[in-house]
Amino acid sequence: MGSTAVFIVGLLAVRAPLCADTGTFQLFPPGSSPSPLLSPDPEEPYAIFDPPVLLSELGPASQVRLIFRIPESALSLHASESLPPPIVVNPKTPRLPEAWKPAATAIVMATTVGYQLGNSLKETSHDGFHFTAEGFFGQNTYTGGVDKAAHFVDYAIAQRALYNTYRRIGYTDRQSGWLGFGTAMAAGLVNEIGDGTTIFGFSFEDLLMDALGAGTATVLARTGWDDTFGFRLGSIDQQETPACCVDFANIGRDYSGEIYTADVKIAGLARRLNVNPGPARFLLFSLTYGTDGYNTGSPEVR
Repeated sequence: MGSTAVFIVGLLAVRAPLCADTGTFQLFPPGSSPSPLLSPDPEEPYAIFDPPVLLSELGPASQVRLIFRIPESALSLHASESLPPPIVVNPKTPRLPEAWKPAATAIVMATTVGYQLGNSLKETSHDGFHFTAEGFFGQNTYTGGVDKAAHFVDYAIAQRALYNTYRRIGYTDRQSGWLGFGTAMAAGLVNEIGDGTTIFGFSFEDLLMDALGAGTATVLARTGWDDTFGFRLGSIDQQETPACCVDFANIGRDYSGEIYTADVKIAGLARRLNVNPGPARFLLFSLTYGTDGYNTGSPEVR
């Protein structure tokens, strides 16, 4: 004995007549494509009443209940062994017209390099070009090494901004990475050349930290790990140097009160470890570096 699938449709509180005249009640409108789930032949019309039935003879519309009995043999689901790959739509990044790319690129490069050149030339002039070995980190280095942290973080941030700018101009991710890194390093080199003409001198340590910062930002952006690691700069209240210990012989920028930060983003790390961080997703695990008193204080209070 064959089995049937039963569909019960309740027609309740129908205000308009179900059928204006005697005719065939169809499950789908004549112009629509019927569902292949209900029939092996998609072209077969879905006539429920045969011969035609005048629905008004069945009783009041609010009390009519239609029972559709369809053999299970007619219910078929056709599945393909191999499904087509899903279509992935990447959000489009606004880009400049192709003809504008050379001019836009030149403007970005000239602005970045020119700013760094002007920044270095504002310092006190010095007779002749010279080099300076400043060291990196430590109590007896220039500003206690916070200037090296500043070079790293500043150029990491600058490189990321340049990377995004070149992408908007119309370059690929790879091209934007190299262009951003190259532009940042050109600016760093010009900055050190400018410093070489001042009392500070050309510092290979500064240039190396520039390269490390810009390079790290490039790698993070190209690999997608910038959702887990990042860099910031900020400020905190600085201690006032006691009147007894002020040293006016010190030169250079006062980095007191500035902090430079490397962050681990808990949300990104948890996503990569496939764990639920809970409220910790809003937090960062951070390492900060800063010094105080190197510009205005004598060595004992730095």
